[in-house]
Amino acid sequence: MQPADAEHLARALRQFYADAEETILVELARAVERSASAIDQMTTRLETQRRMMNAVDGILDKLDSDLPRAVQDLVDLAHNRGLSVASSAAAEAGIEGAIGGEIADTGTNVQLARAATNNMKGMRMQIRRWTNDTFAQAGLSAAGDIASGAVTRRDASRRMLTRLARQGITGFKDRSGRNWEMGSYAEMVGRTTVAQAQLEAQAQRLQELDIDTVIISDAAEECELCRPWEGQVLSLSGSTTGRLSDGTYVMGTLDEARGQGLFHPNCRHSHSIYLPGYTRGPKKDTADPEGDQLRQRQRSYERRIREIKREKAIAEQFGEDEARAANRKLREKQSEFKAFRDKHNRTAKTNRTNIHSR
Repeated sequence: MQPADAEHLARALRQFYADAEETILVELARAVERSASAIDQMTTRLETQRRMMNAVDGILDKLDSDLPRAVQDLVDLAHNRGLSVASSAAAEAGIEGAIGGEIADTGTNVQLARAATNNMKGMRMQIRRWTNDTFAQAGLSAAGDIASGAVTRRDASRRMLTRLARQGITGFKDRSGRNWEMGSYAEMVGRTTVAQAQLEAQAQRLQELDIDTVIISDAAEECELCRPWEGQVLSLSGSTTGRLSDGTYVMGTLDEARGQGLFHPNCRHSHSIYLPGYTRGPKKDTADPEGDQLRQRQRSYERRIREIKREKAIAEQFGEDEARAANRKLREKQSEFKAFRDKHNRTAKTNRTNIHSR
């Protein structure tokens, strides 16, 4: 299995939330602009806020309706890929019965899909809270700026909204406490779930064929958590220990490796069949810390371009001059990003800078 498999499959889930996020930001910008331009501030703000939240609830209702089937389909597809990879590898090694045979239905797919769906549906309350709070903060900030005599209510509202929305809809935390933006969180949950479905299906199929050892892949630009496990041989059940017949040492169990950080959220590693005397031995010296640093810098550029595209989507609701200024800023950052990619021979991943499918 390739690291890109999970990323490719999870991209559809990010698409759901990335599109929803942009639509919500546009609804928010329209509401702020409408209330800032109104003569009767109090009445207009309350009515505008009510309409805005009704529109947001409609967007979220559509997400909640479409999500369960989409997640289950992706998990099932990932499961089948895991089975196929394990069976093909075993058949290539000459193991009888590798092709065909069925794994007993443990309900793992349903459990994985339900957990991922619940995680993403749990985003709803935070999305509503963020939208309401941002609308309120834009109004309060505008009132303060107007009192100082510096700008008009409309300009003050636009500036504050742009600052608040630049990072996107945020506040979604994983188990380690890391904060994610809306689209990235959905992709992380989806990618992690898809990868888990692939790996669990592969491991189950190998154990069904009485194969207990796997080797961890070498992923370029790996993080510090995963680096110690690259190229290491692990036992699926824990029953295989010590040195194998080809002299390779079993470093521990798959569960132990997971407990120490392997296969963390967004991890790009996988495992594959290890047969002593047949599988190519573990790679040595696979560390790539410089590559990891470049990957982090690229992600930083991608985040910044998404921020500016959100700024542009908001600016377009306030007029042509604001939209042109945001567009100039976007072109400058895109040019800078291209120079970075050219210098370091990096591949452009347009799905990560497009706010419709990042």
